[in-house]
Amino acid sequence: MNVYERLKALQIELPTAPPPGGLYAPVKIFCGNLVYTSGVGPTDPAGKPLYVGKIGAELSVEEGQAAARQATLNLLSV
Repeated sequence: MNVYERLKALQIELPTAPPPGGLYAPVKIFCGNLVYTSGVGPTDPAGKPLYVGKIGAELSVEEGQAAARQATLNLLSV
């Protein structure tokens, strides 16, 4: 099973990749299979932050988990 089949089996849809937040490439591929990423966080498709703050202060643990999930999905979409 490839990654796309696995995502489909888990009923996970990747969001549209968020726009870069500055003058940089959000992903750079080196040596064929080494990937560097930059500036990817828990944002909506327009690049607006969905979560801001620290867990335990401004965010609950559940909100922190949701932010980490959204950042990971955005990272995969890039």
